[in-house]
Amino acid sequence: MQIDFQHVNFSYNLKTIFRVDALKDVNLAIDTNEVTAIVGKTGSGKSTLTQLINKLLTPSDGAVKIDQFINTPKKRAHRKQLQALRSEIGFLFQFPENQLFADTVLKDVEFGIRNFHPKDQDYEKKAKAALKLVGLDESFYERSPFDLSGGEKKRVAIAGVLAYQPKVLILDEPTAGLDEMSKRELMELFKKIHQEGVGIILVTHDMDIVLKYASKVVVMDDGEIKKIGSPQAILQNEVEPYHLATPNVYHFAHQLIAQGKKIDLNRVKDVTTLVEEIKRHG
Repeated sequence: MQIDFQHVNFSYNLKTIFRVDALKDVNLAIDTNEVTAIVGKTGSGKSTLTQLINKLLTPSDGAVKIDQFINTPKKRAHRKQLQALRSEIGFLFQFPENQLFADTVLKDVEFGIRNFHPKDQDYEKKAKAALKLVGLDESFYERSPFDLSGGEKKRVAIAGVLAYQPKVLILDEPTAGLDEMSKRELMELFKKIHQEGVGIILVTHDMDIVLKYASKVVVMDDGEIKKIGSPQAILQNEVEPYHLATPNVYHFAHQLIAQGKKIDLNRVKDVTTLVEEIKRHG
């Protein structure tokens, strides 16, 4: 699946004195075979950009093309077209547990399949498979999602999206509020999902996650795309101008380099690859 932004502008409160220009002449091609990270300071336009992909928002000007579907102010989408689009673009908001609503975990996860694929008779089987994928066994099926821990709620919400088998998964700050172990477990799950053929678009402020898991980084600032490149290229050279945090592993690598160690940062994505790089140079 190819996603193309063509001269896209978006303004909130467009025809009022409260107008805010959130996106300005955005041109961007997203290859969903990659893990694409959208980064930038708060208010840079990241979430607005992703919400245009499944037409939660409509551009003020320009067009977003998602395969054969076009999101543009010049063309209204029919309900069936929207449903087809949103069945292929899964969206997890910053607090996906707020998307939960059903009496039981199983019913909650089944909802997406019933909604997008009403003729699918395997909805229960697919819901159970999605729960298994996120690490929740049959003991969760009849429990209320509201009685679960924060991490468990997040997993149920993720299962609810995965169950209807989207081609692309948009993640808006998926690790917000999680401890380091939970972050790692969740990102390894998304890595596995991507390896099974699901495109990943990741909005995050966590540059350690970007460095380890993304294959392409899009840097936004004040509604504009400023840089596109590999995580290593962006996070070695473009941290300060766009208010990005230096990954922790780079902080440590810089200290080692200052002590005379030979380290090629282009080979470093996490602690494991840093250790490998140290060993490579003896």
